[in-house]
Amino acid sequence: RIPHRSAESSFSASFSSSLNGADLARSPLDRFLLERYRFWSPRQWSGFSSSAQVMHAPYDAVRTVHSNYHGELFSSQGLNEPDESPALGHYCAGFNVQASAPAWMFSMAGQANHR
Repeated sequence: RIPHRSAESSFSASFSSSLNGADLARSPLDRFLLERYRFWSPRQWSGFSSSAQVMHAPYDAVRTVHSNYHGELFSSQGLNEPDESPALGHYCAGFNVQASAPAWMFSMAGQANHR
């Protein structure tokens, strides 16, 4: 949300450090939560945000236990802060991500082609 303010927040959780003993995130719910997203970025000088597709190899995520969140992340966006611990959490060590150009780039390219 623009204008945004800084938000202090923390998330902590436990998980097995061995993939053999870990609860791998492979259920349909895990896939839905982890794989279906877009990134949003504000367009300079226009006052609105645009989204783009995010592409990557499937997460090698594990489910976390004893998850705890504290902070202002939600309230910084005008939402209520959760009053309970997260019902489900995931951890992934990291990976490469590719993203498409924001939607407004395609409209600019179309305008350039019509000159």
